[in-house]
Amino acid sequence: MRALPWVRRIGPATLILLASCAPPHREAIYRYINVLDGGSALRLGEPFPQRGLADRIDDTTLALKPGSFAGGGTTQIWAYVDSAGILRRLEFYYDGSEPYATKVRDYTASLGPPSEPPGLRLGASGVMWADSLTRFTLYLDPKRPTPMWSELTDLTSGR
Repeated sequence: MRALPWVRRIGPATLILLASCAPPHREAIYRYINVLDGGSALRLGEPFPQRGLADRIDDTTLALKPGSFAGGGTTQIWAYVDSAGILRRLEFYYDGSEPYATKVRDYTASLGPPSEPPGLRLGASGVMWADSLTRFTLYLDPKRPTPMWSELTDLTSGR
């Protein structure tokens, strides 16, 4: 089998070096959470299902009922919809059973290196991952009643 012309020009050793310098595999930021009602999910950019999963706080804010979600030390999830009932953002509040640094490390392993979100208040920490559809931000602020929380935000509204 003949080598491709560009491989002959740069050489196989250079090709191996270039491959080893490639960025690590980066997963797409997830846009849904599974709910415990028989295998369905809440998906950003889709209508919020009116199946009794949440208590309505106001026209655009819903609090998922305890027992409708599980995992990750999450104690509460708030959902935000637009005027058409489309899910635009989820907020997750954590019990602190998993340290902030561990969450950052685990998300970095699957999503790649984070950036710092704009507008952090003094004493707060935060990291952010974003792609063309979704932004995921993890925060730590010891001055808040629930010091660790995250936001999953739909970036497709207005497209």
